[in-house]
Formats: sequence, C-alpha cells, structure tokens
Amino acid sequence: QRLGLDLVAVVGASAGPVVCHSLVSRFGWRGSFYAVAAALAAFFAAWLVRVREDPSAAATREPPRPAADKPALRSVVGNRVIVLLILSYACLGYIYELFDSWIYYYFSEVRRFGAGPSAWFTGLAQATVLFSSPLGGWVSDYAASRSPRGRAWVAVTVLASSALAFFVGTRSVEMATTVGLFAAAFGLAASAE
Repeated sequence: QRLGLDLVAVVGASAGPVVCHSLVSRFGWRGSFYAVAAALAAFFAAWLVRVREDPSAAATREPPRPAADKPALRSVVGNRVIVLLILSYACLGYIYELFDSWIYYYFSEVRRFGAGPSAWFTGLAQATVLFSSPLGGWVSDYAASRSPRGRAWVAVTVLASSALAFFVGTRSVEMATTVGLFAAAFGLAASAE
C-alpha cells in the first residue's frame, strides 16, 4: 500500500508541471487555480463518500497504551547519530524543495528554455524518482550485505554525485545537458532516501 501511495505521489509530481502549464496556457493563472481547486474539491467529495469509519470497528479497538517514558531532549540532541540523521534529512529536504519549487522557474526564466518545454523538463526530473528510488534501495541492500558500512557509502556517494551533477548542470550551456544533469541530480538524491 505504501508503494502505491509513493507511486501516486511521484506520478502527480511528474505530471503536475505539464498539467499546470496547460491549464495556465488555456485559462490563465487565475483560471488554473480555480481548475485545480475544483479538481481537489471533487476528489475530497469522493473521498468523503468512500471513506467512512465503521463505528462498530472503533468499539473493538484496543485502548491506547500509556506512553513509555519519553527520553529527555538532551539525550536526543546529544546523540551524534540522531543529529547526523537530522542534518542529512535537512540537506535532502533542501534538494527536494529546490526541485519542487524552483526548477521550473530556473528552466523557463533563468535559462529561457520556454514555458512549455520547462514544464516537461520539470516533470522529467520528478519522474526520475520512479526508478532511482527503488534502484537506490536495491544498491543499498546489496552494499549492506557486503560491508557493515555499505549503506552509508551508498548514501554518501549518491549525494556527492547529485551535488556534482547539479553544479555541472548549472554551468552547462546546452539545454539537453542541463536538463539531463538536473534530472540525474534529482534522481541521485532520491536514491539516497
């Protein structure tokens, strides 16, 4: 079920730029907001009709267990592994946010690739997650079976490669090279997760 939700999210993120560009081209930016709001309202209405909690099932649930003693904040913040995990997700979140909110603008306004092609290029970069995320998991599992630090080396390697691809992509002159390197950068970053 989790894989299905992830797949829906990736397909939505990949198709979103193209669909939104089409809506803006046809209805203007205000009209595109109304169209997306109407689609969301229809989805929500369908969800309300479809998803109902069965009151009889609620009575058979186990009562919540009392919470275990919570660790002191000092023990969490002082844990080197947790701090490094938080920092790594902050960096990964930065990359995701950069691609989710900035890449279309970069392609269309900074590099002047045009609105339509930029929407497709943005969707292409998002679509790399469809294969890079599972591939990263398989490579990580294989590396972990070979070495105790295998998983860590996979993450370090793909994130460093992502940074390099992103940097070279910003310096590239050719459209295809820029788009390919940006898509590779996003896919590599997603494979680390």
